[in-house]
Order: sequence, then C-alpha cells, then structure tokens
Amino acid sequence: MGETVVRDAVTIGKPAEQLYAVWRDLPGLPLLMTHLRSVEVLDDKRSRWTVEAPAPLGAVSWEAELTADEPGKRIAWRSLPGARIENSGEVLFRPAPGARGTEVVVRLTYRPPGGSAGAVIARMFNQEPSQQLRDDLMRFKREQELGLEHHHHHH
Repeated sequence: MGETVVRDAVTIGKPAEQLYAVWRDLPGLPLLMTHLRSVEVLDDKRSRWTVEAPAPLGAVSWEAELTADEPGKRIAWRSLPGARIENSGEVLFRPAPGARGTEVVVRLTYRPPGGSAGAVIARMFNQEPSQQLRDDLMRFKREQELGLEHHHHHH
C-alpha cells in the first residue's frame, strides 16, 4: 500500500525555543494536530498515541518513541514495532529569513497496515492529510502570533 508522506511549513513571528516548547509538550499535541485524540507519556522516550478512527475501529492507539529532541531545533518520533499504524514524524524549527521569526517544518509519514482495518485506517489518513496539516499549522500560527492561550495545563 506504500506510505503517505505529508510535509508543510509555516513561518511564525516567535522565537524557535518558544514554538519548540509547545510541540515538545507531547500531551498537548492533540491541541495542535486535530486527528490526535490523546498522547500519553510513558517514560522519557516512549509515549502512547491515540487517533480518532471511523467506526468500526473507534480509536486506534500505538506506542511511539522520540528519535530526536534538540531544544529549539528539532523533534522527531517514530512508532515502535508492532504499532497498528507505522508512522514517523519530525518537526524542524529554523530561523526564518529576514529575522521574521521561525520557520516550522512538519513532515509526517504513515504506512497503514494491510487487511480490512488497514483499509479503513488508510482512508482515514488519506482523507486530506495535507489539507489537515495545512489547517493545523495555520491555526497554530494564528494562536501563537495572537497569543491565544490554549487551556494549557502546566505540569
């Protein structure tokens, strides 16, 4: 079935460290990425991700590990072996040209499983993943630049 790769970028007039901190708060990721229902941190490296899936699946979870964590620069993760959806992602934070803030680049890769559940999952991720990522990033930009606070639980 092959993999789906989605990539997009947005320039936000905020320092990289600040934007990195928002993405690094894994339990807060569902606020950034609409398809995620929850992310539960298991330990330093591992977390459990749950997405909303259409019936009959309801919700699909998998475990992922951080593969890169460079404050203010880059976060990357990938699903652990045995995940129902093999996926990986990275978020890069780069100085935008002309001191206009930070360019946030997001790249997501999905490889849905085979079988009937796989077909449902593939449909779910292929609905319009690039449009969804675009919408999520534009919303993130607005919230950061206008300073709208998420209802953020600070640990």
